Amino acid sequence: MILYSTIALFLTLSVGLSVLVTNPDRATYRAFAVFSGILSLWISCVIGAILSGRGEAEATSLTIDFWLRMNTAISSFAPGAILMMMLSISSTSAEGRGLKSKAVVVFFICLLISLLTVRSDFLIRTHGPFFERGRSYYLHAVLTVSAYATSGFLIFKSIRAQRGLKRIELQYLALAC
Repeated sequence: MILYSTIALFLTLSVGLSVLVTNPDRATYRAFAVFSGILSLWISCVIGAILSGRGEAEATSLTIDFWLRMNTAISSFAPGAILMMMLSISSTSAEGRGLKSKAVVVFFICLLISLLTVRSDFLIRTHGPFFERGRSYYLHAVLTVSAYATSGFLIFKSIRAQRGLKRIELQYLALAC
């Protein structure tokens, strides 16, 4: 499992960086690189959780708790990155100037959602290395699913308004959502 995760991490970083190097001035490529970075961090947390499961029971439950919280916190930013890709694809060059302010708002909302992972009722350690999901966990799940659904809805709405290459790019993005 570690081997496959490491390969996925390498490929994700490689694709994101190669797209960015190809044309760093294109907003869509920058948004894709951000998404690749978020996905790479998520994969790193999966690797951390796998590796932490190999230690002593007490240390294992503490480190697994950390990696599960980090994994979930980082995953909170994925819908925002998808939304930013949609906005960068569908915007005109004049609208593109406002993307940075929209990105700040979108990622601030993602940050607020990710902060649910630091609450004590997110994961509750029961006996040994086992955990129960708390209220914050379920609230995070609902908010994240809502963010993905909203991104998907906005992408499908944008697909109908676009033509040509922009439409094709949005269709690929819809598949990812």
